Amino acid sequence: MSTSESTIENVETVTGGDEGRLLRVEGVHTWMAGNSDPVRAVDGVSFTLQRGEALGIVGESGSGKSVLARTVMGLLPPAAVVSGSVVFDGVEMTRASGRQLQSIWGARIAMVFQDAGRALNPVVRIGRQMCEPMVKHLGIATDEARKRAITLLDEVGVSDPARRMSAYPHQLSGGMRQRVMIAMALACEPDLLIADEPTTALDITVQRQILDLLDRVRRQHNMALILISHDLGMVSGRTDRVMVMYAGRTVETGTTAEIFRAPEHRYTAALLGSTPSLDGPRTKRLLAIEGQLPDPRKPPEGCRFRPRCTATTSGCEVLGKDALFSGPTPTHTHTCLHPVRSNEVISV
Repeated sequence: MSTSESTIENVETVTGGDEGRLLRVEGVHTWMAGNSDPVRAVDGVSFTLQRGEALGIVGESGSGKSVLARTVMGLLPPAAVVSGSVVFDGVEMTRASGRQLQSIWGARIAMVFQDAGRALNPVVRIGRQMCEPMVKHLGIATDEARKRAITLLDEVGVSDPARRMSAYPHQLSGGMRQRVMIAMALACEPDLLIADEPTTALDITVQRQILDLLDRVRRQHNMALILISHDLGMVSGRTDRVMVMYAGRTVETGTTAEIFRAPEHRYTAALLGSTPSLDGPRTKRLLAIEGQLPDPRKPPEGCRFRPRCTATTSGCEVLGKDALFSGPTPTHTHTCLHPVRSNEVISV
């Protein structure tokens, strides 16, 4: 990939073939250029998202989930080199101008970041940060925007929301800042909400409340949702489909029921085996995935999970990067040469 591939100049509008489809990502590579070998943060990912659909993207920290989300948004550092296609409602995001992106951010696509402390402006009061986007994108009066902001803060569990409107971010706890970020993301009723670990800083008693709110808003406004997490339990029951990422690549995709009921890729099965369940026996021993993610500058040839997998063979070393196998149903695909079989006991 050349640096020129990521240059943003003119808006490109794509038409045809996307009826009912809000987002189409095809063959996206996002590499971070540097003095040494580039970091292959996202390395050939493709997926689609329908209007009103919820997609869970799961994987260990460092799998490329957050970089993929920022690629979709068009929020990448200058060192990022992007190739492939990201089409949002007919607009090619990788070639959109800065002005075009600013008209989409907040109004059409909103994002809840992991670190609300860095995402919020530290020198601007909460009320102003919430109201200005609504005045700009929704065309409502400041007084109406303020009322709407207070209601949203109350819905996400911010205590005394009217008073919090005059607070600065540093005057709020980490969990409170995260709730403010979620309220801001929902303020303009976007077509697509990308929630990157949205409940990381929240107490477990509040997490369900926030996830219920996101699900309710999605259904009420036919909003598409991308829910990013390292916790498979979070996406269970909250999403329609799940995409599992490992070392910058997609390793398995299917409906949420398919992924949880019968995972095919051995990495997916290992993730599920390492996740505690309220339904399972209390004496069940959780699996530990030995080893660590490969160096993103020099990933292994073939299957990238191969160095940590106990079922690897010589064929896994030469598995093509575009290899894709069908699961039990047309909606279920994976990239594992030796998929998990029914009733097989997984060890990693």
